[in-house]
Amino acid sequence: VERVVVVVVIVVIMHRRRDGDDDDDDLDDERIDKLAAFQKSAVRHAFGFPEVERISYSTCSVHTKENEEVVRDVMDAAKRHGFRLAHALPKWHRRGIPIDGLSHAEAKCLIRADPIDDDMEGFFVAIFERDVERTKSKGVGLKPANPNKAATATANTKKRLAKDMDAVRPTYTPPTSSNAAKKKKSKSSKPTPLFR
Repeated sequence: VERVVVVVVIVVIMHRRRDGDDDDDDLDDERIDKLAAFQKSAVRHAFGFPEVERISYSTCSVHTKENEEVVRDVMDAAKRHGFRLAHALPKWHRRGIPIDGLSHAEAKCLIRADPIDDDMEGFFVAIFERDVERTKSKGVGLKPANPNKAATATANTKKRLAKDMDAVRPTYTPPTSSNAAKKKKSKSSKPTPLFR
């Protein structure tokens, strides 16, 4: 039985700007720089969990510094840990913005919303997926945090599934109404298995 572990890194920060106040703009730029540094650190940290197969990075921000630039800056760490960008919400109309170091194809994997054009709060989503087969073949360590526990859990799960499958076999039981019984007479009283 395979399992997918999902780590979601969500950073929700509302940016307030006062038009015409340059001091506030400088403070906002400094604050965005600090947030972007924290977001990069959080995403890189998430790549290090050995059992994680998918990471969703999302913000409620419209700033490329917190969105596409964060993705661009963590791509090396993502690749080292066997992750690649996955195409998030393929039917969503607004995609990421290509920037220096983030190709057009990579930007198409990202989604974003614009508060004015989309008439909703701004947001951004990037999905990183680990290519488990590639990372195993390249020797990237994907060992569970506690290998003994993982091996025991896998063995117990297999035993439990085998036991459950023997105990619960899907069957077809003919209708019990008298009309149906007259039309079809069963040769045996046992229910007919659906799967043989």
